[in-house]
Parts: sequence; structure tokens; C-alpha cells
Amino acid sequence: MCIGHRYPEPETTAAGRHLIDYLLFLKSANFNVHFASTSKKTPYSFDLNAHQIQTTAIQLNCSSFQDFIGELNPEVVVFDRINSFEQFAWQCKEVLPNALLVLNTEDLHFLRFARQKQTPYKAQALFHRELKAILSADLSLIISTSEIEILTKDLNVSAEQLAYIPFLKQTDFSNSLGFEQRAHLIFVGNGQHKPNSDAVAYLKDELWPILKEKLPETELHVYGRDYPKTLLMHMPERMHYKGWTKDIYKTMSSYKLNLAPLRFGAGLKGKVMTGLETRTATIGSEIAFEGFPKELQEQAYTNQDQFISKIAELYSNAALNAGYVKIQNNCLSSFSSNWYKEHVKQLHYLITFKEAHRTKHVLIDLLWENQLNKDKYFSKYIQYKQLYNDIKNGLENG
Repeated sequence: MCIGHRYPEPETTAAGRHLIDYLLFLKSANFNVHFASTSKKTPYSFDLNAHQIQTTAIQLNCSSFQDFIGELNPEVVVFDRINSFEQFAWQCKEVLPNALLVLNTEDLHFLRFARQKQTPYKAQALFHRELKAILSADLSLIISTSEIEILTKDLNVSAEQLAYIPFLKQTDFSNSLGFEQRAHLIFVGNGQHKPNSDAVAYLKDELWPILKEKLPETELHVYGRDYPKTLLMHMPERMHYKGWTKDIYKTMSSYKLNLAPLRFGAGLKGKVMTGLETRTATIGSEIAFEGFPKELQEQAYTNQDQFISKIAELYSNAALNAGYVKIQNNCLSSFSSNWYKEHVKQLHYLITFKEAHRTKHVLIDLLWENQLNKDKYFSKYIQYKQLYNDIKNGLENG
């Protein structure tokens, strides 16, 4: 059972793509997969039912969830992000004490917020919540090797409580357009994700005014949903917002350069992965390339002048562009299904030996006995408050 904070949208968010990669791989490994969420489906939601993944609507702070999960009786429960873990893990623990509880972090939120606010990550309130969830889960899915290093080396989290689950390489676009057939620059990302909206503002206000003078016949196109309307107003000359594209692979394959001027963020960046897959030369910051292979990280620009000069050179120099693409294409081998296959073995092992795992990692049981009661009793308080209001309204209405 996977409990999602929303229905995944792989065509609009990298997190949606990552979760779908994961669920479909488990399905291919003969797991019977179910998905539940408190959110409603949108026109962009992935059709899980078409892949024989049953979906169920659940409610927050409602005892009906315990009835549902008890009847389904899954061996493994995956919680998508810490909110889902805090809201539902304690209920699963009560009803299904033997179920394996897995947290899907997507990225370390406390790291992303700390970088956004330019403060130490341990100063973030979110740091304590997220670390508590990671330590109390039987296993946590981590998308980036950089984040595994932070957790194991800086925070002393056991590697046995972590699973490295990066993006899964998509179709090889060997027939993508060549250099001379491509034109213009692309930026892609969901506008609700703060690093993306900040990057578009950075492009609009500081970078494109310089770049458009260096590339007088070139346009910059921004793709993605849900950008603030104020951000899209008064776009400079030859910078255009194109909205959402259903097939980002086909769309990106026609552009000469893929821009990723991210100033903060965490995890792996979907826009960078799509650039690798479509053989589109990607110009990115150190944050954008974090967690990718070393060869790609070495291509990151370190200041604004370097970013602008790299774009000008790679846009006009076919040989230099091809060299960049070759290095980036070599990085794709790091995103094979081998990590997922090892994870499936890990799940089967933990299902069989979960008690030994919990005994070895003593914080799991200690946290459940103490710290996690806060989430449980706050939820029960809301349930009883709602019940009281229902009874009171019923009496008042006769």
C-alpha cells in the first residue's frame, strides 16, 4: 500500500515521475500494489487503474482509515513524504504492528528549505520532523547519493535504514534531433515548486537581459504548470511562457540548450534527467547537478558570468555542444534498474526479518513509544472534536 499526499503526476512533476517509476517497478516484481490518497484526482493524474493498481480515497483524522487498512492488511506500507507519514503511520502501527513502514522522502525537505532561507539546516523546524520520521521508519527511500551522505555521515543514520532509489532511466532517445535541427533555449519545471519559480525570476530579471544581447536571434521558452501570474507578466523580449507540455521528451528534443539555473533545492532534478535522456546539452548550477555522477557535477557553472558564457559558446559551437552531450549521456548508465532490483531484495529480507531489524535499530521502537504519540493524539483530538460538533449540531437541529 502506498499512501500519497496527492495522486502522482509524472508529466508535471519530477516527484510524480519518481513515484510512478517506483510503483510500476514493484508491480513488475510481483507485488500487489494499492494506492490511497486524501487528495482528489486531477486531469494530470497518472491512470494507476490502467496498470492494475487499485486506488482508494481516504480521509484525514477519521477512524475509517483503520478499518480500511486492517481489511487490506498489507505487508508493506509506503508513505509519500513526511506529512503522510505523520498522519497515517501511527494508525498503521496500531492496526498492523507487523507491517513494514517505508518513508518515501523524494528529497530532504529540511535541506531545501535551509538553502532557500540561507540558514543551517539544523535550525529548521522541519529538520526535527523529517529526521524523526526517517529514524522511526523501518526504511526510507532516498533519491540522491548526496543526501545519503548527509544522513549517514553528518547525522549518523544507519545505512541499513536507507535505500537509494534514483530516477529510472527512460527510453533511449537515440533518434533525437541533431545540433543543426535544434533551436532556442528551454527551461522546464512546475511553478508551485519554489526552486523553479525562483529560477524563472532569476532568468527574467538578471540573466536573459544579458543573454538576449549575446544571442540576438534566440528565444527562451519556459514550460510548466502553476507559475504565479505576477511572475509571467511583462516578460522581456523573446522570453516566452509556453505552459504545460504533455510530452516533455519530444518537446525538449527540439531545443539546443536546457537551462537549470537553480539557486536552491535538494534531491535529483527532473529537468536535468530529461536533458540527459533527450541528449540536450544542459547548463546547470552546482545545486542542479547535485547527486548526479561526478562527471556531470564538474560541468556545473559557479558564477553568473560563467553561466552566460557557457550558454553563448554551447549554442553556437557544434563540436563543444557534442562534447558536453557525450559526457552527459555517459551519466545515464548510473540510473539503471539495478538499484530497484536490489531494493526489492531488501524489501523481501526486511519483511522476513523485520523484528531483528527493529531490535538492531533500537531508535525505531523508542521513537514509537515516546515521540510519535504527539501525531497520534493530535489526530484523535481532531476526531473527537469533529464528533462533538456533529452531536451538538444534531441536537440543535432537533
